[in-house]
Amino acid sequence: MQHRETIFAPTSAREALDAAVADRQSISLADVMETAALQTRVDKKFLLTPVQFAEFTDRLGAEFSVMEIDGLRSFQYRSTYFDTPDFEQYRAHRQGRRRRYK
Repeated sequence: MQHRETIFAPTSAREALDAAVADRQSISLADVMETAALQTRVDKKFLLTPVQFAEFTDRLGAEFSVMEIDGLRSFQYRSTYFDTPDFEQYRAHRQGRRRRYK
């Protein structure tokens, strides 16, 4: 995949995501699970504009593949987090405590 100049300027997060996954090599869920078993998981979250996201995914090049299940390459995700009234779990996370429960 070639790096494209910033000609594409998505106006929404959905448009940026759809463009990012459209032409990428796909990987199955089984392949993701096999690879993930060999890695240590690290979560980092970033807030990007659609244009910044498009520029970022362009720079990933061929190293970036997309999980595909039944022909779908993007999925909805919903989480519900429970905590104590004084936000004990949130505070434990912010203080870097490793032993927590979700």
